[in-house]
Amino acid sequence: IDGMLASMDPFSNYLRADDLKAFEDDSEGRFTGIGLTASEIEGQWIVDYPMPGSPAFRAGIRAFDEIVAVDGAGARDHSFDEAMGRIRGEIGTVVVLTLRREGRNEPFDVAVKRAAIDVPTVQSARVLPGGFAYVYIAKFGDKTSAEFYKALPALLQAKPRGFVLDLRDNPGGLIVEAGRIAEAFLPRGKLVFKTKGRLPDEDDFAYVTETPREIGDIPLAVIINAGSASAAEIVAAGIHQNGVGALIGERSFGKASVQALFELDSRPEEALQLTTAYYYTPKGELIHGNGIAPDVEVPQTPEEFRLATLKRLLATHPELCHTNDLEQVEAAADAPLDAALAHLQSRLATNAVPAAAQAAAPDAAPTQKILVHE
Repeated sequence: IDGMLASMDPFSNYLRADDLKAFEDDSEGRFTGIGLTASEIEGQWIVDYPMPGSPAFRAGIRAFDEIVAVDGAGARDHSFDEAMGRIRGEIGTVVVLTLRREGRNEPFDVAVKRAAIDVPTVQSARVLPGGFAYVYIAKFGDKTSAEFYKALPALLQAKPRGFVLDLRDNPGGLIVEAGRIAEAFLPRGKLVFKTKGRLPDEDDFAYVTETPREIGDIPLAVIINAGSASAAEIVAAGIHQNGVGALIGERSFGKASVQALFELDSRPEEALQLTTAYYYTPKGELIHGNGIAPDVEVPQTPEEFRLATLKRLLATHPELCHTNDLEQVEAAADAPLDAALAHLQSRLATNAVPAAAQAAAPDAAPTQKILVHE
């Protein structure tokens, strides 16, 4: 089965029981573990940050800690991905991390009890200095629009002068959730995306906005990078090609294939994940393999983005980082965000808030495919 699917396209898969559970948990924003993110940097396993309130956070693990070993097994015994997999496990079980920390002479062990982790997909929603609303969406899960619209009233109550939507390193997710997010930024009756599949009656689908533009007539900038894919590209292209916002950052990934899950009658705990359609932008473009080019190109290295992410989190959770690392993080630059804010300032200075595109919206009303993923 694996060989047959591999011959179709890179995104069709056979999901065994563990894979299917992980897929469903990921879509619902939950997993079992200790709640930390880490990166491999020059052969070292470095903690990016523990999630606020997570077992890792409560155990005292902080950003910049080096993970020397997981349950006694270090880099010589496992790859980075294998080590991160070992950190996950059954709820209530314990994993022991051996850490090295600046300011301590010797590595030390931290025992952390695994738990069910609920991960919000809207990871930041605040008003930046200067009066600009800022929202960072990490991916599009089944709770993303609920999280977004819960946070939006407080942002709009502050009467922001502009809006920044950050989709960097957003790998996609549920395309219907992407459509619901785009609704906030587009006028009523605008095409967000359409899909075309092998079976037109089942796979052809148009998402057209049904509500007025929630954010009002303020300028909008969307930040993207090479990690912005699929459903994130749907939102970026929908905003850009309808003429209501500018794209800042780097060319996006370029994934326009749509996958659906098909449960197996003989093995209900397993499923096939098959590509059934491709999505097209409001202008009818297929970006698969090409991505979307930004209006303002601003490169950023992975390390710069990692520090910018931590800086963003520290704005609301300063305890994520040790005191001796705060200066480095607070001094970190975020060139794409700075460019987005500069763009909004220039639009306000020239009073050139983009109007919605004049092309007539299609008559088709949106329908929903709840299990369709990007």
